[in-house]
Amino acid sequence: MIDSPCIGICALHKINNQTLCAGCKRNPNEIRNWMKFSNKKKKEVIKRLKVR
Repeated sequence: MIDSPCIGICALHKINNQTLCAGCKRNPNEIRNWMKFSNKKKKEVIKRLKVR
């Protein structure tokens, strides 16, 4: 199981024309569906977070 990248600073902002969380940089869809994602999908999201 892969833990959520949430760091407890939860506020959505427009960043580079995307709506992203100020803390973890996930978009609303990634936040909402995190628990439903497979481990493979979670790893893909985490990889994208590093370049956001």
